[in-house]
Amino acid sequence: MKKNLAQQNNGFTLIELIIVITIIAILGASIISFINPFEIQKNSRDSVRVSNLNSIAQALELYFAAKKVYPTNLDSATKAELMDFNSRISWDDPSKNCSVTYTKTSSGYILYLPKESTSFNIPSGQSLVSIGNVPSGYTCGNTEIKGIIRIEIK
Repeated sequence: MKKNLAQQNNGFTLIELIIVITIIAILGASIISFINPFEIQKNSRDSVRVSNLNSIAQALELYFAAKKVYPTNLDSATKAELMDFNSRISWDDPSKNCSVTYTKTSSGYILYLPKESTSFNIPSGQSLVSIGNVPSGYTCGNTEIKGIIRIEIK
């Protein structure tokens, strides 16, 4: 009788361990889905795009003030000139798949980059920036586009 009491194990059974690990996995998965880190990364890249477009627009306005005309395109020579007006310009898209689209209009220009996040909102104080629909035929590598972030000067 004493031998049976001495051999009694005070550890967890395999079933108990499996149940606890399953509960922890379910809680972890639900927390990750609630936080949604991929959407947070997309929002972050969209914020960088807004900043990049604002820097380019500022340089375009300084270019216009100096030359009384907007550039016809953003070729490498024009980009170099714009860098003289604003050295903080970043031409690289955060996703590395897209480039800034620039269209000269009769009285101004339109700049845009893709918008990845479905929940991204324009930060307050960004009156020039808007969110628009994707123009037909616009692609951006393998980036899934949910819209465009756009600045239009008329």
